[in-house]
Amino acid sequence: MVLTFHMRGLRMWEDFCAKARAAGEPITLEDVIPEAVPDDENVARAQIFWELFESKSSARLAKITLKSSYRRDSDGELIGVPRGWVVRGDNTYAREWLEFVKGSEAESSKSEAPALEHSLPSNAGQELQLRLAQYNPIWNDLGTAVRRPRCRWPLDYEEGARMKSPHHTEILGLHPLLKARLIAHATCDDTDQYIHDLTTGFLLSRHLSDTQLSLLSFLVANAMRTVVLDTMQRTADAVTWNEKDLAMIQELASTQAISDLVQSLKKEQALGADMLLKIHVDELAPLLDGDFGSMLSGESDQLKELQATLILSRPSGWKLGELAQHYGESRKLWMQYTSRDLQYILPGGLEALRNRGQHFDEHAHWLSFDSVLAVAEGVTPKMFERAMRVQALSNAAVIWCAVGRYRLKHGQLPESLERLVPEFVKEIPVDPMFGGPMRYLKKESGGFLIYSIGPNGIDDGGQGSGGTRDLDWVWASGPGLTPAENNDVKENDEK
Repeated sequence: MVLTFHMRGLRMWEDFCAKARAAGEPITLEDVIPEAVPDDENVARAQIFWELFESKSSARLAKITLKSSYRRDSDGELIGVPRGWVVRGDNTYAREWLEFVKGSEAESSKSEAPALEHSLPSNAGQELQLRLAQYNPIWNDLGTAVRRPRCRWPLDYEEGARMKSPHHTEILGLHPLLKARLIAHATCDDTDQYIHDLTTGFLLSRHLSDTQLSLLSFLVANAMRTVVLDTMQRTADAVTWNEKDLAMIQELASTQAISDLVQSLKKEQALGADMLLKIHVDELAPLLDGDFGSMLSGESDQLKELQATLILSRPSGWKLGELAQHYGESRKLWMQYTSRDLQYILPGGLEALRNRGQHFDEHAHWLSFDSVLAVAEGVTPKMFERAMRVQALSNAAVIWCAVGRYRLKHGQLPESLERLVPEFVKEIPVDPMFGGPMRYLKKESGGFLIYSIGPNGIDDGGQGSGGTRDLDWVWASGPGLTPAENNDVKENDEK
């Protein structure tokens, strides 16, 4: 019987590999490892990033003190970053962030507070800019680095293709600083600095996404893009825009989040297969649940070691067949419930993914890798939902820029998104939830809403926000044109 499992498994693996290769999908490490990039073109080789790989403790990015989204007040209670909107002529949101930054500086023993003038600006946005100036040298180097054309993060080949990833933690730590800088610039209507920092954020997330090697890389890229888009939504209406800047940000905001997720999941399978086929008992045992069904049950280290020994003692064909079946079923499900161009998920897709994860967890076989593979199955639905939210925000940002360009030319909002085609967008971005068009709703106040119908699959009329769990995913824009924009419109009309 063991020989039968071995031979059948080998055939299953060969069949899986043949179909995957025909579709151009990754299977082995060779399919995942990115090509080499010249040092002078490589973002990762810029000194600001390379320091992390040479000596993380002394790297400049590791020394940034404003890297936590929480701080403690005088009573020891956690306080999160402020959640609000920059409104033109109102310093309230900038003042809240200024207090958060001051508190973070006071809390950090490593903080090197900037030497502020005795006479501080009365404008909270200007004071926030001044207080953040201590990070300007680091941020300028970061901005220069991400404007390199290509990126390839270092790999360690001794134990397979394992990415060295000290940059992940430090990039996640940039979120509060990026938010604070954009809020300060928007409050001061410092357009040049705002566009520069917004571009830096988009380019950094793009390099992380384009060069991802694993699911972790995708998640870090997704988190950065979420922060950039969410902060843009909260600040962009207070900035004076021109056609050139809007067109540039419109291009940078475009993404393929669902496609990126599917590709990263496939790469993760290739890495997972390499790891599971080379793993040792002492490495596998901690990943198991120690449940032997009707034979034995428990979670002792001895049971896990016994289970790991039995799993790894199976012939290679048996193990390959198991991986072929699991990976093949997963890939089939992903493609079954997403559009052919991977722009949106089909009705029932999230539910099907959740059901597979639950079924896999409840029916895991003890003489298999099931308890290890079940972890990925359990989080996959959440990953798809996050990718869809990022795609919805990205599509909304693209439309917001296109609406802004239309408004600069015509002096008014378009009556519908169709008015934007083809001059300002080639086509209307689709809703990542089920594939209908993104929604657009003008408000009586003079503003407008752009939204996706969200996870519940129902058009709630723009009720919700970018982060709501069930209602619409909404991008809200404030009312009216600024005087400067009206002048631009007049000039365009005269031409």
